[in-house]
Amino acid sequence: KDSVGCLRRLLYSDIPVSVWIEDREIMESVNRYSSYGRKLTYFDSSYSILPGLDVGRYLLNKGHRHIAYISPFHCSPWSQNRLKGLQKAAKAFYPFSKIYPCVRSEFMNDYGFMDMVLKNVDRDVTCLMENIAKKVPSGLKKRLQTVSLEINTLLRDILLYQYCIPLIEEALSIGSVTAWVCANDLITGLVLDYLDEKGFDGSRRPAVIGFDNSFDSLVRKHSTYEFNTEGEIQGMINHLLYPSSPIYADTSTIRLSGTVIERESS
Repeated sequence: KDSVGCLRRLLYSDIPVSVWIEDREIMESVNRYSSYGRKLTYFDSSYSILPGLDVGRYLLNKGHRHIAYISPFHCSPWSQNRLKGLQKAAKAFYPFSKIYPCVRSEFMNDYGFMDMVLKNVDRDVTCLMENIAKKVPSGLKKRLQTVSLEINTLLRDILLYQYCIPLIEEALSIGSVTAWVCANDLITGLVLDYLDEKGFDGSRRPAVIGFDNSFDSLVRKHSTYEFNTEGEIQGMINHLLYPSSPIYADTSTIRLSGTVIERESS
């Protein structure tokens, strides 16, 4: 809840620090508060424009010229940066192409929807869990937590699905659009659920791609963007082990590009 304060305390602890941040503006705040900003190396790729740039280049190379970007999380800097990356790819490689933002900006991520679920626990759900708990042997009680999480996740996705419908319908209304880029794999899954519900078969569907390369993207066989998470973590560890290395001497940011994973949806 207080990223700047947290980082400031780490800086004053006089130990090497590697940080993974979502919002680049935090770096500016830390530098204002502390003269030790030089001790920090920022690894910024997951939340930079690079993922959107790579996905945009991939779709443009496949012949798509009109692309919709669907995001219910556009209050977040990472959603905004993915859109900027798409727009940069369009401008740089195919100036006559166009990106259509279909976004809503009240939320930063899916946690906001889960908060609504947890704050408004449905009475029927509470009664259901109580009834199940009565039948579960003490040795299996730990599994109730998994059941509760699954129910809450479903309720979250119901809220998110309803919230996304206007964005999906907006994208469908743009007849020239042939590809949809979703803010992440969670939204990609909900978009595919909508297309299934409305009976859109393969020949009538746009190309669809998300971000994260989640397990669900593998199961549902939809295209996605794989962040180079392992590379980032290794870089952070190397920075801690070798803080005086020339690799980190001349820059405060190291960007490691990821990879587009092509599956059936694109």
